[in-house]
Amino acid sequence: MKNKLALVVAVVLGLIAMYGFLRYWQGQKTQYEEQFKTVNVVAAKQRIQAGTEIRTGMLSTIPVPASAVSPDHILSGDETRLLGQTIVRSVERDEALLNSYFRRPVEKLRDRLTQGERAVTVSVDAISGVGGNLVPGSRVDIIGTLPAAAALQGARPSPTAPGASTDMTVALLSNVSVLAVDAQTREMEYIAGGGPRGGQAYGTVTLAVTPEEAVLLIFAQQYGALTFTLRPDADTTFTGVSVKVSDGNLLQMAEQAQNERRKRLEKRAPMEIVR
Repeated sequence: MKNKLALVVAVVLGLIAMYGFLRYWQGQKTQYEEQFKTVNVVAAKQRIQAGTEIRTGMLSTIPVPASAVSPDHILSGDETRLLGQTIVRSVERDEALLNSYFRRPVEKLRDRLTQGERAVTVSVDAISGVGGNLVPGSRVDIIGTLPAAAALQGARPSPTAPGASTDMTVALLSNVSVLAVDAQTREMEYIAGGGPRGGQAYGTVTLAVTPEEAVLLIFAQQYGALTFTLRPDADTTFTGVSVKVSDGNLLQMAEQAQNERRKRLEKRAPMEIVR
């Protein structure tokens, strides 16, 4: 009986020792694999002189220890974006290429304007700027809340006077392109830098407008408040300056807006059923 018990204990201890050894060996194997794991990065297939424009056939890939790969390295599969770029330092054959080796042309905002357009910058906050969801390339409608005409002429009526209206909200501009949000002019760069998906707030928006529209926006922001509404990409229609809301017609405009919304939803319902 004692011999059997000793045998069982020995077997259990042996299993425990084997389990411990297997865990240790697995850990060592994982550590070894991580230590010697490699990643393919873009390299020079030949010696490339500084000032050379990268062409097809100049690039290859080489394995580099994963621990040595930095964000400046260019991973295999991403080499096509280097074609046509100019390298600013000489590299030897099989030398890894880095993003910092390439001259990126400075983008000039004026190059994004078409004939007859002007770039104008206006201030925004979390409310007027659509809650931080504008990015370069967005298209917006611009609504202004301004003093009524009498107020602009220096004869602001008393708010307590019967029928007095000191403010009016008007649809000013439609389908306006956003060129930049703060200093960022590219959507992906803005998002990568912590844009709307990263919760980063912005304080200015630069728009592409006509000279007349620029004057209108500057005047409107000086005398009132501007609010942006974001448009879907598929909607390129233009809305005239027909919506004007004041305390004198607020209820009438609200009823009209409700009727228009009901018609639109009723029209959309059969299409959704078909889908």
